[in-house]
Amino acid sequence: MIGVTAFGELDRFDADEPVTDAEVVARVHRGDPWVFEILVRRHARSLYRTLRMSIRDDDRIERAMIDGFVGAYRTLAADEGERGFCTDLLRGA
Repeated sequence: MIGVTAFGELDRFDADEPVTDAEVVARVHRGDPWVFEILVRRHARSLYRTLRMSIRDDDRIERAMIDGFVGAYRTLAADEGERGFCTDLLRGA
């Protein structure tokens, strides 16, 4: 996967070896916060579907998604990755 992030950094991963959530979290812990975008792109659709089951207003869903990702990012700093990222994300939404 090769992509330019919102911060303008070029991020390279071998396309034949997909990066796991745990690897992305480890890179964030090592000081590469821009790779968090990989998790946002990977989990946004499932978070949206989960929120859509209980919230019908698109503006409220968008705010809840932002809150969920911000909360999950904050737990990355304190968490050593014992839980999965998706668990933290859905817990915070």
